[in-house]
Amino acid sequence: KPNATFFVHTGWLEKTSVYLIRQGQQEAWYRLCKCALWCHATQLKKHMATDKHQRALKDCPSVKGSKQTALFAHGPGARHAAGVDRGHRGRDYSLIVDESTDTKTIKHMALMVRYFSAKEEKIITDFLGLVETPRTTAEDLYWAVTEFLLLVGFNVKKMRDVPNLHLVKCICHALDKCSSAASRQLAGSLEILIRESRNWFSNSALRKVHYCELYETLTGREKPPHLVRLATTRWLLWYGAVKSHTQQYDELRTLFRSVADADQGRECPIAHHLAELHEHGSHRVYITFLASILKETAAINVAFQRRYADISKAHADLRTFIETMARRILKPEAILCTQASGMVSLTELQALKVAMLNEDNFLPLDLVKFSGEGEGFYRAIVQERLSEEQKGAVMKACKNFLHAFVTELLGRLPSCVEGVAKMRAFVPSVALGERGRPRFSALPKDLISQSEEKAEEMASQWEKFASMSLQDFCPDEEDVKKVDIVKFWAAVGAMKDGGGELNFKELAGFALSFLTLPLSNAVVERLFSVLGVVKKKLRNRMGLEMLNSIFKIRTHLHAKGLCCVNFTPTPHMLASFTARLLYAPSRAGAGGVEVVEAEE
Repeated sequence: KPNATFFVHTGWLEKTSVYLIRQGQQEAWYRLCKCALWCHATQLKKHMATDKHQRALKDCPSVKGSKQTALFAHGPGARHAAGVDRGHRGRDYSLIVDESTDTKTIKHMALMVRYFSAKEEKIITDFLGLVETPRTTAEDLYWAVTEFLLLVGFNVKKMRDVPNLHLVKCICHALDKCSSAASRQLAGSLEILIRESRNWFSNSALRKVHYCELYETLTGREKPPHLVRLATTRWLLWYGAVKSHTQQYDELRTLFRSVADADQGRECPIAHHLAELHEHGSHRVYITFLASILKETAAINVAFQRRYADISKAHADLRTFIETMARRILKPEAILCTQASGMVSLTELQALKVAMLNEDNFLPLDLVKFSGEGEGFYRAIVQERLSEEQKGAVMKACKNFLHAFVTELLGRLPSCVEGVAKMRAFVPSVALGERGRPRFSALPKDLISQSEEKAEEMASQWEKFASMSLQDFCPDEEDVKKVDIVKFWAAVGAMKDGGGELNFKELAGFALSFLTLPLSNAVVERLFSVLGVVKKKLRNRMGLEMLNSIFKIRTHLHAKGLCCVNFTPTPHMLASFTARLLYAPSRAGAGGVEVVEAEE
């Protein structure tokens, strides 16, 4: 029996009609040659080599590169832009903006829009466009953004010049800076150990084969874990390199010692240096300690990089992370806990900052939790047989790392969470709770402008909201602490009274507008990574128009969960494929481009 997916992926095959099958025909019908075939790959390959198939291919109409470029640039991409415009129309939205330089040394500014989609009932982050920005002063970027928004038809009436802006820094960058600053407390030779160990195999296939044979002999496993390259721009990406090195530390030490012993004339000094570094037991303890810290930090970093992350849960995880790091070096009585769980509190951060200034609040060196709940740190000390002096030096350096790391967290994160911390009022358990429910005056009304009439309406709805329960909005949900915050407020906004009027239209709209505030600019950073893949040295003549179309199609397919294989053009796209589109005069920046497959 033929597989249904077989016909989807081939494209030019379809199932033979029941009538022809009863007449004894095969079950796959080839539309190009108008013949029946068996549903086997070998039969298809044989048929493709026949003269009948080649003649049929010559008779097929073809589209040259210029028409392909016009269809690609003005068809699906333009349709996607129209869909984004309809999705955000009439609603508040947030812009995520960043700039970078491509392979042709042209500066581009990327604009992403984040808005609530009533149709899909979720927060959507979508691509708007790329803008060339030769100059990147604040004034130039301001005019570039406003002109582009007017060009694509966005509503800029709600935008206003604010003299006292709230500076909200990216949490992902803040975590990276904290880790990087704290790393100065550890031995500087750690970076040499990890970087040069990987570089030893980067340009020699013979060295890789030699190490694979040694690894199989020592462990009985075929392939060693892949050594990850150290990142030059993000210190948090060290976790992959540290983890892979920790998993094969003994095998690497054996390898470099054998190479150094065989090199009696010291013709390869780097092998001797790596052998000495691996034999120094403190390095193994250091990277074991780093692996446990970076694992937790990278998990928080990934949580804030997600495109559709739950803001309340992400900030609750951040609060737990900060408290966990502080408990490693501080006494329990020095840590202020104003709430059992929930989002990070500025009061708690300030209390921790004050506690870090008092030396009496720190745990003794032998009680510091270097490896969390595990014992990997102390197991590494025992395996390496460190002396008491070496053990004390390593533990002191690791404690200094934790001290510097927590200090950096408390210094950088308040500016990152100051605005978002006010969002705690919109968490379902807080908004519906009897205790801890803030007054309407405490809501973050200063971050999103509202008219006086709307503010009065929201105040009335906020008071009425206190008498509601979770089942009034989400009958299928039982635990108010587990309900998704976006779905909750979408249900609140859709609730109607007996007369068909929306009960909490203004209040729900305000909450959803606040939830569109971005967690980080990781989505734009990810976009520039794709830019380096699409426009590389072999395609450096690609114009801005084609770049915008490629990115619009990529993001649209990704957001809808589609692929170029199962993508179906809409009737509007087919109707727009006219001579006016195909033979339009070329514009600046559109020439010299090539058609690129929109894969995802």
